[in-house]
Amino acid sequence: MPVEPWNVEQIEAKAPDAKSVAEARKLLGKGDFGKVEARADGKGWCTTCKGMTGTYEVSVRRGPRGGLHSSCTCPSYKKPCKHALALLLYLAEHPEARPEDNAPSAPPRDLESLLRAVFTTPEDDTPRLVFADYLEENDQPARAALIRVQCELAHLAKDDPNREATAAREAEALAAVWEQIGKLPANFEGGFKRGFLRLTVKSAVSREAEGLPARFVRLFHEGWVEALKQPPLLPKLLPLYRLVGEIDLSKNAVAPFVVPVIAEMLQPNDPATRIRTVKLAATNQRQWESLISGSKK
Repeated sequence: MPVEPWNVEQIEAKAPDAKSVAEARKLLGKGDFGKVEARADGKGWCTTCKGMTGTYEVSVRRGPRGGLHSSCTCPSYKKPCKHALALLLYLAEHPEARPEDNAPSAPPRDLESLLRAVFTTPEDDTPRLVFADYLEENDQPARAALIRVQCELAHLAKDDPNREATAAREAEALAAVWEQIGKLPANFEGGFKRGFLRLTVKSAVSREAEGLPARFVRLFHEGWVEALKQPPLLPKLLPLYRLVGEIDLSKNAVAPFVVPVIAEMLQPNDPATRIRTVKLAATNQRQWESLISGSKK
């Protein structure tokens, strides 16, 4: 459960200057904030905020000895920045709007084995349909329906007379699933293919998995995400990457001393990871090919 936020007086005292507080209050008045959500670690909150150079990811939590830890993808040098201050002020003044969430728990053993079967043979529909049956039996009919209809649609020719009706069923299933899981964080994009998410990291991303929305991190733990393309190789995000079936590291620039550490964590044959496919095209380090066994270019 997230700890209680600071009160207004404490927040103003932690601001770098009075101007930052005034700018934070102006931001709140403009309504540029997204939905406030619990952090994945259950120790704070996060949101998005529209800014001059794009949409920023903002996260706040208590640090050691009552200190403040805030992060924001904006270019400001001030800590906390006006976006973090605005989030703190909002939380202090709206206690009813403080969402709570628990850190994701380990998935059931049967779910884990079914996911590994899907990721081991990604071109085979049979494990996916078995997984859909499991979801149906465990009160997840929307997700089960999406897997089934997308697998069915994948095998229909463009001129198949059943394609239009099947596509309509797919659209209905997609709407239900997106309503269930919510929007992707600002720096992720992607969609569903044969019932699973395939995500691309667009640009800057939170430097710690714990600072991402809890409901988004849960998607990885519960096996919604099959593939992740061009993620930044940040140590604190690696635990999430190990939960997907395919990871595309193509074009990633990696310092030589980092390669062995990351390669060890991403071993496709490691029982602690779900990764079964690693793509390495156009990387700047030839060492990947010898360090990651079973990888594919």
